[in-house]
Amino acid sequence: MIHRYLRTVGLSQYQNREEASDFLDQLQESCKNDALMIRRKNGEMLWEIHTMLGPAMGIVLGGYVNSRGVMVRERYMPFISEEDITSDVYCSIQRHVEGEEYSGLVDDTRVGIPIIFCLTNGGEYMIRRYRELNTVPRGVCLTAFCKNGKILLPMQKK
Repeated sequence: MIHRYLRTVGLSQYQNREEASDFLDQLQESCKNDALMIRRKNGEMLWEIHTMLGPAMGIVLGGYVNSRGVMVRERYMPFISEEDITSDVYCSIQRHVEGEEYSGLVDDTRVGIPIIFCLTNGGEYMIRRYRELNTVPRGVCLTAFCKNGKILLPMQKK
């Protein structure tokens, strides 16, 4: 399936899986030397690549290394790079049922509802977890994508 937010990071020219897959294959090949390698306790090797496509935005690719030493991509998603901490309330992190993807949940009282989000630095989290280091986030940097929008507030008319 093609990720619905690819066009939000400047990749609207990819309209189907095959086109997107060809682009992602090229991206993965050109950036494989920058991959973050993660060894699970069972010996399995995972990898994650963050590649920038423009100012403060890019794509994160991830997967595993098969028995022949080939990096097999299992997932990808666009991301926005942000340094400002949006919320410093407690954040719980949960692994998705399938694959090595993680979601975070913050219940910030300023917002009024719990916010569930995808971790874009899942590789860093996995390394810390497998090395039995502290995995409690000190804060989260929330960003969001949207495919279209409407102005809901009144506008000044001339």
